[in-house]
Amino acid sequence: ASVESVLDYLNDKGTENVYIIGGGEIYRECLALADTLIITQIHKEFEGDTFFPEYREDIGSVWKEVWREDHEEFSFVRYERIHISPE
Repeated sequence: ASVESVLDYLNDKGTENVYIIGGGEIYRECLALADTLIITQIHKEFEGDTFFPEYREDIGSVWKEVWREDHEEFSFVRYERIHISPE
């Protein structure tokens, strides 16, 4: 099933919130559909072959930081999509 068909099904069932927890391809498919990102930023570099899609270049134009909790080794950050109303 496609991501959109699953979301349609959940919407029909009255589901208000859907949390996507990976993997990489699912993140890429869902990023354009998301209204909110809840990100754990790890303050260390790791080697790997799967990463969350790049979103930071869109902060300020697509995403607005609305909450942050900083810790020594990581931060929890919440972004909300900026909705521009038509004029």
